[in-house]
Amino acid sequence: MAILGFTVHGTANDQFAFVLLKAVTAGTQVNISDQNWVGYQFGTYDGGVIEWIADQNYPAGTIIQALPTTNGSASSTKAYAVNIYSAGVTYSNVATATVTPGTYAVNPSSPVSLVTVSNTGGGITGMSSNGDQLLIYQGSTALAASASAVTFVGGLTYGAPWLTGTPTPTIAATIAVNANTYLPPGLTNGQNAIAITTLSVGNGGYYNCSAGTTGNETQLGALLNNPSNWTIQMTPVDLPIPILACGITVQ
Repeated sequence: MAILGFTVHGTANDQFAFVLLKAVTAGTQVNISDQNWVGYQFGTYDGGVIEWIADQNYPAGTIIQALPTTNGSASSTKAYAVNIYSAGVTYSNVATATVTPGTYAVNPSSPVSLVTVSNTGGGITGMSSNGDQLLIYQGSTALAASASAVTFVGGLTYGAPWLTGTPTPTIAATIAVNANTYLPPGLTNGQNAIAITTLSVGNGGYYNCSAGTTGNETQLGALLNNPSNWTIQMTPVDLPIPILACGITVQ
């Protein structure tokens, strides 16, 4: 999976979209967190975990847009509004929208939801314009989950590069201040993880479709996770933005 874009403009309106680079079956669970990774576990100073469970089979190339309905709070179970953009899939009780270059099923009141399952209080609806993360993984949804309990499948950090090397308590302790994060295990920067190192992203960023929308998983991963292919400091507009009209094709 890969992050396609994110918007930062108010705690109740922070939102993001990601794309499936592999087909998933009904019941597949994916977690997304804005907790930083301290090298061996998630940090606990501020962040949350939300969970997406596929309600049906979805092909590679499907885009999931997540829009928080309210600000998160400690122990929040608030659901996120979810739109699904996917070609060649039959949906029931959804509207059909023509989005260049194809027709996609769009479900503003989708039975598919993202639900906050753990939260320190700030949570994933409080993404900072000066630096934060979106880490996608499977496994434990507990705060401070360790490396042995999770498997990372994608990630984005912005405001600073990924930290690498042997984690030290001193560096880990400063992460809360700088919103930095170590590159989680299993992720490779530029392949299935991206670092947008601009000091301030303003109101967010998104992938530019003109850089390419067709390829195999490896080829698309290299395109989507290249910061040179992104636009940042966009004006505070809700997704969808151009990425949702890309029509990504995984070969």
